[in-house]
Amino acid sequence: YWVLDLAGWTLKKLGGNGPASTLMFAKFSPDGGRVGWVRYGEYNVYVEDFASGKLTQLTHDGSRTTINGTFDWVYEEELGLQDGWRWNPDGQSIAYWQLDATGVRDFLLYDVTDSLYAFTIPVQYPKAGQTNSAGRVGVVSAGGGETRWLNIPGDPRNNYIARMEWVPAKGGSKELVIQHMNRLQDTLHVMLADAQTG
Repeated sequence: YWVLDLAGWTLKKLGGNGPASTLMFAKFSPDGGRVGWVRYGEYNVYVEDFASGKLTQLTHDGSRTTINGTFDWVYEEELGLQDGWRWNPDGQSIAYWQLDATGVRDFLLYDVTDSLYAFTIPVQYPKAGQTNSAGRVGVVSAGGGETRWLNIPGDPRNNYIARMEWVPAKGGSKELVIQHMNRLQDTLHVMLADAQTG
């Protein structure tokens, strides 16, 4: 991603010295002074300040099996989710999904288009009755710090957090609305969560 400063007509590349084409789901803060994004491959959430260029890594545990701010196959394909994080309306904090994909088996896809020789690409894909990713939602200061995890009832491997948004409030929100669905997808609970206490 690049940002054009209209005052000076200068282009600025986001992401510091990170590898090219690894930023996903970039979004401006509500005041327009910062941008947040997820780095592909390491699955961590970042915030970058436009004025200073300061880059703050908000999550540090991202990996192929710990997915922050984006989703696995089930959440993308079955629930239509890709962008797994939200700015608080006051811009002071970010809520994000984290998926624990430990134990989810790989399905091998064959790529016959990107090279002279075919190769396999492992994609974590839980078949019916097999281990699912465990999802949870955390809230972290946009300046960095500890994540506060929301207390969402039920077995996280047999329930989905189908939607999550900040409740609109003047001066910033302290609450999130959560849609929580069982794995059979025949029961949906709508919950209100306190972002400060979990």
